[in-house]
Amino acid sequence: MRPAHRSILTTCGGFIVGLTASLLVAAAVAPESDPSLSTPQVSPPSPTMPEPLTLAAAVALRTPPASEAWYLMVPRDLAARTPPADVSDCAALFNWAVREGALPTLDTVVTVSVTANRRVNVSGLQMTFTSDPSPFPPDRPLPSERLSCLPARDSDRMPSESAVPGLMLRDGDPAQVGFTESMRLSPGRAREVDVVLGFLGGSGPQAYRMDVRAEVSGEVHSIPITTGLVYATEDGGGMGYNPPYTEWTMSPQRVRVQCEELVNPTLDQQPVCR
Repeated sequence: MRPAHRSILTTCGGFIVGLTASLLVAAAVAPESDPSLSTPQVSPPSPTMPEPLTLAAAVALRTPPASEAWYLMVPRDLAARTPPADVSDCAALFNWAVREGALPTLDTVVTVSVTANRRVNVSGLQMTFTSDPSPFPPDRPLPSERLSCLPARDSDRMPSESAVPGLMLRDGDPAQVGFTESMRLSPGRAREVDVVLGFLGGSGPQAYRMDVRAEVSGEVHSIPITTGLVYATEDGGGMGYNPPYTEWTMSPQRVRVQCEELVNPTLDQQPVCR
């Protein structure tokens, strides 16, 4: 009986060995999983980088209100010209005269426009005006006469006082003004700031340049200027001389008065006007 028992064990042992070998072979040849059935791996979205900030500034003479008197310095031939018929108030006359070559004198309001290529908060602006050595364009006639405008016959001849910040420009010394009021800029919309410039330079036309800096998120940006120089001139008077002048009254109808120059006038001497 003992040999029979040994045979059963041998047979069972062979079965176990064969089963184990079969399992190993099956594991070795099992097909890989189909990648199309696996869960796709989604990459986290990359953060969107803001567009690089681009700032720009422009400076221009501010058009005074139609109800405000003013005077400019103009070449002799411009003083003698008659404005177009659609120039019906002092604001329109100012714009026409500047286009034709008039220059500001003494206290003049300029408008500084600031733009940005994307939405941004500007927490402060600093503007510096400095005289520039650039000569007055030789193809432009020099201003030598005054041109003034009165909105109506009973208007005050002196321009009204401005409430905006003012700078006095003296003999080339730089003058600065700062604005700490926050402004929101967005594409296609300019924010404007008015500044009064008091031109107290030497004789003849003088060029002035503007530098603008803006603080954005704690960083100071120098803003390029898209316009050219600002030219201004003396008012032509003083030292015993009053230049000729032309005065327009715009209401109730346009009336022009032209007055001759005065040289070494007495205290009560008045110019000859027509």
